[in-house]
Amino acid sequence: MSHATHAAYTRMPSGIAVDLLRPAPEQIDFNDLAEVLSRIDHTGGRCASGIYSVAQHCVIGADAVARETGSDALAASFLFHAAHEAYLGRTEHAAFAAYTNWFAASVRLDPAFHTSMPRDTIMPAARRAADAAFDDLKFAIMNTVHQAARLEWPCSDAAMAKLLDVDRRLHNTEAVQLLGETLPRDEPTLRVMGKLGLWPWPMAADEYRARVERYAPRVGSLRGRQRSSITRSVRASAAA
Repeated sequence: MSHATHAAYTRMPSGIAVDLLRPAPEQIDFNDLAEVLSRIDHTGGRCASGIYSVAQHCVIGADAVARETGSDALAASFLFHAAHEAYLGRTEHAAFAAYTNWFAASVRLDPAFHTSMPRDTIMPAARRAADAAFDDLKFAIMNTVHQAARLEWPCSDAAMAKLLDVDRRLHNTEAVQLLGETLPRDEPTLRVMGKLGLWPWPMAADEYRARVERYAPRVGSLRGRQRSSITRSVRASAAA
């Protein structure tokens, strides 16, 4: 499919144009993931003290999965669980909920749908269709990234439950420490050493690359673009 056929291509820092409708393993550059995810704010700009990147979130969670399960492959799946955001951008849950409701409302007003579907079933059906379409798009990208890393996907139900559990606990920790939110007492959190700091994007990219090499070794070395001098200076400042 050529670029002229559809507009669903996104060009990455490597120069690779990724076809979002038909992603292929050869279009996945793990340096692209590190570079882009380190610049996307996981909190959507709501962290008052600065940018907490998607890359940092993925690294912290992947390390937690490795500690708790001893599985590098499962840690890699957590590392890649937000890979689609490098290609699709980050969509807040509230924004996507608003989109699906808006889409459903617009479908309901379209007379063409009324001939084939009762009016009172259009809204929930349209919401399900919007949710399913976006989930399928994310799954296609996730599947392609795992293929490029030569890892199995999807994982088992038990493994997926563990990934979701770590993600939930980490989100709760981030909400408390970064956003100042108060959680119900029964909400679990992820134990981290000290308080979550905010990594500058070069450090977040370096750490993401390092975890790709650790947890998905078949990818190979990603040291070519590492900004080690910046990372060392940041670590030295944090340790002082």
